[in-house]
Amino acid sequence: MAEQADAAHGRGLSFAEAADGIDLGEYATWLDAERVVVNVYQRYRELDADTPRLELMALLGLQAEWLAKRG
Repeated sequence: MAEQADAAHGRGLSFAEAADGIDLGEYATWLDAERVVVNVYQRYRELDADTPRLELMALLGLQAEWLAKRG
């Protein structure tokens, strides 16, 4: 996941766009796969300290959107 997030960051994608494009492979069927949104967000914050800080509710909303696209 980190390698894919790093590549997406390098291409200038937002963390939400990156999360949408992450290939979870064998982990796609695991419970709570929507956690990828927060994981990618955190990786973007590690790569760029200027990544805006999001409140918990905003991240939960983005997780719900991610899950709805796949559900």
